[in-house]
Amino acid sequence: MPDERSPALLAAVKAYELHELTAGAAAELAGLSKLAFLQRLGEFGVPVFDMTPEELERDVAAARRAAGR
Repeated sequence: MPDERSPALLAAVKAYELHELTAGAAAELAGLSKLAFLQRLGEFGVPVFDMTPEELERDVAAARRAAGR
């Protein structure tokens, strides 16, 4: 498991924060499972979900349509 401040982990967190890598790709870069990577994001103040209100509304509407509501 990488050290808390390993260059790979720091690079992965920053790339995820900048939307340059997906969570899965960033986790792989950091040498962590996707779940472990997502759990570590809070240590760096990086949100797991980073959506605009409009994106959230669009996703909720799509989910409602898919559920038949």
